[in-house]
Amino acid sequence: MKEELEQLHLDQGDRQAQRGEDQMKRDAEQAAENLLGALESFEQAKAINPGNEKIQPRIDKVESQLAPLLTQLGQQEQAQGERAERKDSPGEAIAQFEKAETSFEKAQQLEPGNAPAKRGQQQVQAALSRLRQQMAKRDQPPGKPQPGKPEEAKESFESMLAKLKEDQKSLEPQARHHAGQKYDEERNKNLRNW
Repeated sequence: MKEELEQLHLDQGDRQAQRGEDQMKRDAEQAAENLLGALESFEQAKAINPGNEKIQPRIDKVESQLAPLLTQLGQQEQAQGERAERKDSPGEAIAQFEKAETSFEKAQQLEPGNAPAKRGQQQVQAALSRLRQQMAKRDQPPGKPQPGKPEEAKESFESMLAKLKEDQKSLEPQARHHAGQKYDEERNKNLRNW
């Protein structure tokens, strides 16, 4: 039973690896998905039978293809994010930069010394930080002081509490002098039996 499950994972991994290789030039994103799926299948097969010497070369081959592909994919997503930023579409730019950051991070996990992926990730993180600050400024309601600016006066807790007490004092007399309604037998039939 174990051998059959192991072979199933190996066959599935081989199919996904082949599809990924075929798609590398046409569709980097789909190729990366297939290669990641192949890697997962090979690792599952290895978990079932760690002694199978045919599995590790397959894993190594897929990893060697994936790292540069993920770096390329990250660069494409970064370029799309930059285009969206130039078109003044910060939401779309942030989404693209986040995808690029994920691609660069996966590439570095597979190949820790991957300088282009590290450089790309740093650039993307800087762009994300800049865009998020711009979005926060844009979403800030007018007239409210921005956080982190000590030169603008802020209302203290004590002054807000004093205002609240004053407001409550002005409402108290109105609440006390509210004219009540007289008991109406027809309207309050349910209350009669009480």
